[in-house]
Formats: sequence, structure tokens, C-alpha cells
Amino acid sequence: MKKIIKQEPKTRSKKPRFIGSFLLLILVLFMGELLFRVVFPLPEVSNFNRIMYTPLKTAPELEELARLSNASFYSTSSPDGVEFLHTLNLYGFRDKNWRVEKSSRRVMFIGDSFVEGFMAKDDETIPAGFAREAEKDGAAPEVMNLGVSATKLQHYFQLMRDAIPLFQPDDVVLVLYENDFPPPPYDPQWLENPLVPRYYSFLMPRIVQVIGWVIKGEFVALAWTRPPFRFFAPVPSPANPWTNRESQFRNIVEPRIATAMKEGRFNPFVVNEINGSAGRLNKPIDVRPHLAALQHYTARHHTRLYLVYIPGRLQVSDYYVQFSQRFSRDRGITSLRQRRYRAHALSLAKTAHSLSLPFLDLTPLIAARERQGIHCFWDYDPHMRGQGYLFSGKTIYTWWKVQREK
Repeated sequence: MKKIIKQEPKTRSKKPRFIGSFLLLILVLFMGELLFRVVFPLPEVSNFNRIMYTPLKTAPELEELARLSNASFYSTSSPDGVEFLHTLNLYGFRDKNWRVEKSSRRVMFIGDSFVEGFMAKDDETIPAGFAREAEKDGAAPEVMNLGVSATKLQHYFQLMRDAIPLFQPDDVVLVLYENDFPPPPYDPQWLENPLVPRYYSFLMPRIVQVIGWVIKGEFVALAWTRPPFRFFAPVPSPANPWTNRESQFRNIVEPRIATAMKEGRFNPFVVNEINGSAGRLNKPIDVRPHLAALQHYTARHHTRLYLVYIPGRLQVSDYYVQFSQRFSRDRGITSLRQRRYRAHALSLAKTAHSLSLPFLDLTPLIAARERQGIHCFWDYDPHMRGQGYLFSGKTIYTWWKVQREK
């Protein structure tokens, strides 16, 4: 009788199973991190954002946000029957996302709502017109739009103080608008204590960063543009001047326009436009200290400064007077096209020449288009139409190209 030998079953090695599970875990974590980096994008620099240079908080969203990243808002003129969407990048500016390191010649535009392109499409701004003309010319500079609505000359200084060392542009085009003057006396502190950039760590897991922000109650930017808000808040917001000054404005503004202003559907800050412009444009200015300081600061950073002046619409055509009178006190003013109302541009030209700064006054060029029946501005809102911005950008490029070669 044969002896039956019982064989023990072979035990499988646990090592391959462990390696497979480990590799699966690594893959899941990698894909999760990749997903988080796509959904929660970050700019390179954590402490540079448009909100730092926005002095006038016109909407509750601007008061509440620690920063504007991938945000959007509407600029609206109900009397003109138009509304435009502004989409902002991770730094809060109306442009594509930027990298700190430059790969080509970099041209930076600084200014207020006229640079940002208020009351026009995203691709109808002055920087967009400049870039479009450069492309037609076979050039490919990187054009940056650092326009911030509701800013003044001192805010341009503060923005340039931080943005120039950070992004190291080859050229800065400072666009000055009629209501920037007269400016406050130059204060050296405007250019002191520049931003010390803080860079996000590429190695820090994005999920850890996001969880940290949520725990601290901080704002978390998403990859897609957030739902838009209205740039001008309606009454009774304290950001709308009609909330506290309706008794002053009521007898100046026609009822239909007053309603739009109070509802945030028309710029509530343009009450008495004609009188305000006439009063400002008659005052002498001395901007030599301002321009000399800017020239010195930009030269220190190997950046060349260019100056451009954009006139108010009442300086280039009497066509707009009929509309402006509907929300202005003195309806007897019929024109601001006399030479005395060009004193600021002429003073700028003289000062720029004495400092050897390139200067372009767009007043005669825009006035010529107006005489041809091409209205560069809206009837009611004081800002430019898209074609006006694009024409300005194209003209600035042609002039900049000539100046750059000098």
C-alpha cells in the first residue's frame, strides 16, 4: 500500500501585492495633486494683486476680497444701452496670466480705467491695440495691461514701485488722463518700501495649501472665472455717492440718468462732469518733481519711461456737451475746446522735453477723428468706445517704435 504524502499549499509572496498597492497609491496622489493644481491655480507671487492699488472700493465685493484672482465684473452705461464684461487674471488685472521671467521684450502699460479699457471688450483695450499693431508689424513684444480703474497719479507711482522690479519691463508706457490733474504735491514715500515678493513653493502640495486657506478662512481662487459683479454698487451702499448726497445731486441730474446712477447702471461719479472738467483744466500744474522722480526710478531698473496724455471727450468735440449737460449743474458751458483747456497737456509736453522724456499728446489726433464724424467716446459715459481705445493703442505703437529707435 502506497503511502500518500500530503503537500502543503504554496503561500503567495505578499511583496508583489504590496508594491502594486503602493504604486496605485502614488498614482492616485499624483493625479489628485495634478487635479488640484488645475482647479486651484496660483500666480507665482502671492503678495502682488490689483486690490492693493484699488483706492476706491466701488462695490461690496471689492471691500470683502483680500485679492482679485480670476474675478470678473460688469462696466455698464444704461443711458448708452451697453454693458461690458471685464475678466481678470490671477493677479486681478484685465489681461492674460503673466510669468515673472520674461522671454521677449516686455512693454508695461500703467494707468486708470482708460488703460484697463472701461466700457469696452477685453480685446478692445489700449494695450490690446498696441499688441495688435505690433503683431501686424512683425514684432512680438509681451504687452502687459496694468490699468486699474479709479486710480490717480499717486497710485500709478505705487503700482510702478512694485511692478517694475518684479516684472522688469523694458518699457513702461504711463498713460495720463485729463482727470489726473492737478495732482497732489509729489511725496517721495510713493516710491519707497517696494514690495518684497513672496513666491509660492512649487514643491508644496496644492491640497495642503488649499486646506490651509480654507481653515484660515482665506479666499481660494479657482481655474474658471468667477461670476461677475457690478463695478458700481447701487444705493444704499456707502460706495455709491448718491447714498449720502442725493439732496445735492437731485437738482443737477435728469431723473432718468439719476435712476441709473442710483441703481449702479451708470457711473455715479460723473455728476457735474462739465463743471468739474472746466475747473480742473483751468488750474496750472507743476509735475516736474513727479516726472523726474519716475524717470530716476525707472532708469535704476533699466526701464525706459514713455508718457502719453489722453484728453477728456469735452476737450476734443462739442458733440458730447449736449449729453454731459444732462448731469451737470452749469448748462451754459458749451465748449471746452479752447486753448486754455489744453494747458495741462502743454505743460506736460514742456516738462517732458526738459527731462528728455518721450511724450505723446493724443488730443489733436483724437480731435481729428471726431471732426471726421468718428465718435471715439460714448455719448453719456465719459470713457472711450472700443474703436477709440484700439486707435489709441495703434497710434501709441507707431510713436513708441519711432521713439525706441532714437
